[in-house]
Amino acid sequence: MQGMTTSRRDLRFTLTAALAAAALVWSGAVAALATSVTIGERTFEAVAPQGFVVTGVYHPEIKRIFETALPKGGRLVELYLPKDDFNVLHSGGVPKLDRVFQLQVLTATENKYVSNEGFAEVAQYMEKGLAKPPAGMTFGGVREREPWGMFYALQLAESGPAGNTEVGAGVVVINYQLLQLMYYVDAKLPNARSEADEGVLAWARVLRAANPDKQYLAERAGKLDLGSGGTRVDRAAFGIGRILGLALFGYILYRIFRRRTN
Repeated sequence: MQGMTTSRRDLRFTLTAALAAAALVWSGAVAALATSVTIGERTFEAVAPQGFVVTGVYHPEIKRIFETALPKGGRLVELYLPKDDFNVLHSGGVPKLDRVFQLQVLTATENKYVSNEGFAEVAQYMEKGLAKPPAGMTFGGVREREPWGMFYALQLAESGPAGNTEVGAGVVVINYQLLQLMYYVDAKLPNARSEADEGVLAWARVLRAANPDKQYLAERAGKLDLGSGGTRVDRAAFGIGRILGLALFGYILYRIFRRRTN
């Protein structure tokens, strides 16, 4: 426990130092917001959710800090802050971070093309895995299903004044690429649960519209095999564990760095 406390203190110090450095580099206003990201060998338009600003591309030092808590095999593609939080960060301050969107990918799935049938299999094992979530995480059920996506609710608990966080999560296929979308909302905010659920679904639809399926890739899309050895069920379980781990670790670092106003 003492080791964890020291680690968190060091991480907070690192964030503060990075923010101070960022204030020197990013003192000017952002003229135009880039949204293109690279996943494997392909480029995607990672359009920001409404009211949010793409952040990692302009503050890579902050993105690197968030990435330090991701498990092996997971990658934070981009993160998004509300416009007010982004402006605070951009001027060298520490944002509230009571709302954060993340776009994540498993590196094992990059350059693999997933069909609707392949996604249905992933979603089936995802839902089974979510029935027994890790300690500190409550599965609130599947909220919405699409042939290309499954959206579900999580609540993440933390003792002390920080309280709980509502999470709207979605495992989606965007132009045959499997992605994980996360929307973290401070549970103390009004209508946090509905905001998390509706926000991640709305964002997924925006991303789908910005990255329509390329039909020439359809014949290359199929089922997804994330593991090696064992039965196919074992391999699927391995993949689901990686997805859940990615979501959980992304949350852990988010909670370490978030500053609340009580």
